[in-house]
Amino acid sequence: MSAPRFWAGWNLKAGIGLTDRAASGKHRLSKQTRESASMLLAYCNMKTLYLRNVPEDVVRRLQQLADRDGTSLGAVAVRELSDVSRRADNPSLMAQLADLDVDISEIVETLEQERAAR
Repeated sequence: MSAPRFWAGWNLKAGIGLTDRAASGKHRLSKQTRESASMLLAYCNMKTLYLRNVPEDVVRRLQQLADRDGTSLGAVAVRELSDVSRRADNPSLMAQLADLDVDISEIVETLEQERAAR
């Protein structure tokens, strides 16, 4: 997996690259870039979330993702929680869709006919 898109093109000092080429051939953020990014994020006004009773297998899998991506366990946990939390928006998004007043049985019947025709 590559560096997050919001870091694309970010260079703190001339001559310092964003990525180090790992033995696997994947690009990873350089140590200096990660440290600088961590320092910048420390100044952001973000909440802190402490988790207890996290099963060992969950921690192990998150650590595998972090190792693969060349990032920290905490960064992977935040990324995954961000992705999952977007589901909270689904009901409001669905409510904004227009009601086309199409009978579900009609959709299923048409779908089955199309599949049978293949």
